[in-house]
Amino acid sequence: MVSDLLRDRAVSSALAWLDAHAAEITAEQIALCQIPAPVGAEGRRAREVAARLRRAGLRNVALDDAGNVVALRRGVRRESVVVLCAHLDTVFPAETNVTVRREGTLLRAPGISDNAAGLAALLAIARALRAGAVRTKAGLVFLATVGEEGRGDLRGVRHFFDHHPLARSVEAFVAIDGAVPGRIVNVGVRCRRFELIFRGPGGHSWADFGLPNPVHALAKAIACLAQYPAPEEPKTTFNVGVVQGGCSVNAIPEAARAEVDLRSLSEDELGRLEKHLAACLRTAAEEETGRAPGYSLATEMTVLSDRPGGETPADAPLVRAAAEAFSLMGIAPHLAASSTDANLPMSRGLPAVALPAGGRSGGVHTLDEWHDITGREQTLKALALVALWAAGLAPA
Repeated sequence: MVSDLLRDRAVSSALAWLDAHAAEITAEQIALCQIPAPVGAEGRRAREVAARLRRAGLRNVALDDAGNVVALRRGVRRESVVVLCAHLDTVFPAETNVTVRREGTLLRAPGISDNAAGLAALLAIARALRAGAVRTKAGLVFLATVGEEGRGDLRGVRHFFDHHPLARSVEAFVAIDGAVPGRIVNVGVRCRRFELIFRGPGGHSWADFGLPNPVHALAKAIACLAQYPAPEEPKTTFNVGVVQGGCSVNAIPEAARAEVDLRSLSEDELGRLEKHLAACLRTAAEEETGRAPGYSLATEMTVLSDRPGGETPADAPLVRAAAEAFSLMGIAPHLAASSTDANLPMSRGLPAVALPAGGRSGGVHTLDEWHDITGREQTLKALALVALWAAGLAPA
């Protein structure tokens, strides 16, 4: 049981460290948030996380070929490891102002919660275990991944499981993502993302009026998608997150594009939604070219990412341990579905969950993102307990 860990002197010392160093954890979160890390350009933040893990006492720290930070805290048993993971990347372009504004316990900045909070939690646990001189049976891998957001398609965690030698030894996987108190993500939501493109001849808005307009066709396709009767059960969603096209108000564009996110708890529903989107594309092109015989619009529907889904059953030992850990810290646990780095190990049958970094957040994926660090230490303690339960304590 997780509660048995609280009787261990080394564990108690590690948990006490988290209480005593709250200000240091916050400073680390702010510092990491202020290093831009858009998808595909996480290198500077990765190097900083690697340096901080080394200062936390970890000697086996390296960046892999994908750009992930992989650090091993050795256990007594060399043949097994437990992974603690937080993603490095954000959804924001490199030029975004990520300066953190602090108002008491409230931190405001793009990416301050997702996922600077997760990275700070990862580092805090590494430091706490060192301070307590905690020894574990299985090793602990501290993994900071690239490519979790947007077009990243879980590139970092895929690379780890496909290529890293330690992947063969993974017994359990815990992603640190989000800031909903007590949330245990045990269901990985299947997600497919597409790029839609319409291409046409282009022309002058007056002289060539009547030629097929890619922007008009794209608007029709989006309107068609918006009419899809997405079921509440199993939950299914769609979103058009990017729309681009044209170069001048008085020019018929030669191309228009959009990026679309489709999700569902059901593979069948996701397939139906994908077919509907493809039909919307065809219908929009046909309607837009119907007024201009002899002209056509070319269409493209390209997969940007295809995240696998999965589930760690509610009665699985890892899920029960996470629920117990939260309860011990006075936090009510609840199960949830989401799309995180934990999707990948779930899809491969490994025990995996995603747990919060502590505190509360809002405005995630917007310029108004905020994170309230009130009470964060209790969640950090729960995270540490889950990791130690999964790895097992070794005799001092």
